[in-house]
Amino acid sequence: MISLNPIWPLNGTSYASLNLRQIKTGNLAVTYLGSYELHWEVLSMDGNLAEVLMTVKNTSSIQSATRPPVIGYQSWWQNSVGRRLNNAFSTGPMSPTTQTFLWTEFIRW
Repeated sequence: MISLNPIWPLNGTSYASLNLRQIKTGNLAVTYLGSYELHWEVLSMDGNLAEVLMTVKNTSSIQSATRPPVIGYQSWWQNSVGRRLNNAFSTGPMSPTTQTFLWTEFIRW
């Protein structure tokens, strides 16, 4: 499993539309997805070609959608304000949603 956060990537480039380091329009789907887990599985290998199944899963909540920059990532915020928001919107409109993406990649080396 690989955990990724496209807002604060290792290479310093963000593909999200909300970025504190530079003002630009990015990818709203990436912004909505936020941090996520990427799982991969090799489905088949033939010589120097592998077929790899990629699976990304993420659950988004009202806490995530309304998180203020910097302090919203602190545990004290997530365990107080964020938790109260999630409890208030646990069902119905603005309740958590889950996204799952599956795709295959062919990798040649």
